[in-house]
Amino acid sequence: MTSVGRGRGWGKNLQDNSDGLRKPGQQSSLVVIENDDWFERISKIDINDVESIKNLTSPVANLIPQDASKEDITHLNKFCELALDDRAFALKLILTFANSTNYLPLFMTCLQKLYNQREELSKKNPVRFINMVFFLGETFHRLRFDNTSLDCLKTPLVVCLRMLLGTAGEDEIQLAATQVAIHGRELLAASITGLPELFIYAREVLATRNLSTRSRSMLLLMIDLYRQNFMPLSGDLQTFYVSQLGQSTLLEMQRNSENILVITNSELQDNPTEKCNVEPGILMQVPEKSHKKNTPKNFTSRGDAGRPMSSVPRAIRGSGAGEIPENFKVRNFDTRAHRNDGNKGYGHDDRFSKDY
Repeated sequence: MTSVGRGRGWGKNLQDNSDGLRKPGQQSSLVVIENDDWFERISKIDINDVESIKNLTSPVANLIPQDASKEDITHLNKFCELALDDRAFALKLILTFANSTNYLPLFMTCLQKLYNQREELSKKNPVRFINMVFFLGETFHRLRFDNTSLDCLKTPLVVCLRMLLGTAGEDEIQLAATQVAIHGRELLAASITGLPELFIYAREVLATRNLSTRSRSMLLLMIDLYRQNFMPLSGDLQTFYVSQLGQSTLLEMQRNSENILVITNSELQDNPTEKCNVEPGILMQVPEKSHKKNTPKNFTSRGDAGRPMSSVPRAIRGSGAGEIPENFKVRNFDTRAHRNDGNKGYGHDDRFSKDY
């Protein structure tokens, strides 16, 4: 049976955080499923305890193995749908695949289905659409295979970010800006189809739509980050964005690589966590006067590694499944850059992978 608890939304902070980012859909209720073994096991995850999640004794170990039954796959599909109503649950579902006993391709297939519904979700249920983009971004930020990000998610993420900008809503623009700040450098390095057009479109939205001051500032931040190849903003630009968005917002958009989990082809080790060789996304310099007083201990203002786990549900990346079979191949997307046409975002094949 599914019930909802009033007052706890998918945007609810996982820890006390009075000055964190506003999250789209904060009014949504936390989904609770009674008498469901899967839900009880997933709910026990502590997202800040990486090692316990990866451990073979974890509550989510062997939840969805490679030889999962049709009933289990149906259950997984149901839970992926529920993740669009509850951001905190979405994070825990993603982190379920940090345990090597759970089979990542089955999760990717569910995510593919949600992505294929993006146009319908955007029109009929904007809140669930925002949640779907968050879910996609969280997966891309958290799940890695052999120290490499899931390339098959890069173009779909860009497609969804453009759709967010098209709504011109404040929550949508903030989510798009946050995703760009986190993943922009990696997307730029990969020459992802549609990325330059995304920032041309951001300029168009900025020039033609009736936006709040905060939304205009977020769009300007996106554009400036792109113009500077996602290198650190400093000097006058930093002062401007601190005055417009607040230092706490910029710190929330700051990411580094600490605690990113890595999916490997090897058996689960006693201490399997590896540090990923990835660069941070946005790197804002904090004003000298406030750095020591207000900056978290694990904050890094430059490009050194270390990606602290935020207390706020937001786009994250890490370990997923165990061994990935040889037939799990990422399909190359069309490299032609043009606008979204029907269900073919920027001309790419909508499939994340041709084999799961």
